[in-house]
Amino acid sequence: MTKRNETRGAAGSSKSRSPQRLSIVLNDATEKRLNRIKEMMEADTTTDAVKDALRLLEYFLSVSDRGGKFFIQMPDEEPRQLEVFGISTR
Repeated sequence: MTKRNETRGAAGSSKSRSPQRLSIVLNDATEKRLNRIKEMMEADTTTDAVKDALRLLEYFLSVSDRGGKFFIQMPDEEPRQLEVFGISTR
């Protein structure tokens, strides 16, 4: 379990079912990106990092589908609307 999801509670819990194995092919740049994400998330394993990233993406997309908006603000900048994969959150 990652340090960031230790307190996620029931919302992040998975149903009791057998794990499904997924095999993906990554080019060097994508593998490096995944490793950076794993380090940034302080994930114990690559599997944990991928699961956490999928949960986060699902959250962004589900909130966006319900009309929610996300904003990001860098130091010394005005807030701006966050885009996910080039698509503005509604």
